[in-house]
Amino acid sequence: MLIAIHRTLISIFYILLLLCALIAVWSIADQEFREKLSEISDPYIKSWVSEQSIVTDLQGTLDDNRVAIARLETENADLKQQLEKLSSDLEHAASLVEQERNQLSSEFSRLKSELDKEASSREIAIEQVRDKFTVIRVGDKILFDTGSSQLKPRGREVLGLIANTLGKFPDRQVRVEGHTDNKPIVSPAIKRRYPSNWELSSARATAAVRFLIEGGGLDPARVIAVGLGEYHPIASNDSTQDRARNRRIEIVLMPAQDNYRTQEIEGL
Repeated sequence: MLIAIHRTLISIFYILLLLCALIAVWSIADQEFREKLSEISDPYIKSWVSEQSIVTDLQGTLDDNRVAIARLETENADLKQQLEKLSSDLEHAASLVEQERNQLSSEFSRLKSELDKEASSREIAIEQVRDKFTVIRVGDKILFDTGSSQLKPRGREVLGLIANTLGKFPDRQVRVEGHTDNKPIVSPAIKRRYPSNWELSSARATAAVRFLIEGGGLDPARVIAVGLGEYHPIASNDSTQDRARNRRIEIVLMPAQDNYRTQEIEGL
């Protein structure tokens, strides 16, 4: 009986040893498995985490770009609206310029027709400059004696005709310019009164203006007198005929607020 029990206990002991051995072996194998699994899975996990970070960054960039695009679309719409308004304003301005050009051209035709009789006799020359200014040139021979700023009877008659015509264009400024040739004043009697061509040209311009106002009824507020001496010739001053062309009064009909001389007009 005791022998049977002893054998049973020994059998149980060996079975326990076997189980312990199996557990030990399984633990070692499991650890190795886990390590192998870790070696295989960690890079993929790290890669996945990295990819998720990149996806998050790209999503943030995409959101920022969407906001920027929305802002640019708004700005583009505003700019488009401004451009359309500017284009409309330019078209309107071009239309006004064209209307003014046509009006000035019509006025020039009327003015030339009014003065055509005198112009045909070469006492008066009429020219339209750059579709904007009408220049009436009157030679000094019919207006003044040599070295004088006193109007001659024929000069008064011509200026009266011009004043009557200018009165039909009340919305235009009238600039009266005195011009001389380049010969200096040498007569002592004349030089005492007009030390240089500046004074002579200014006095002649002023005399013409006074007559246009007092004798022709022009509004003084729209008339300007300017003496320019010998410094704006229309001919070379190399001959008697050219110097005669340079001695003149110019009456410039121009739109209000325009400055005729600062336009650097060529060909005058």
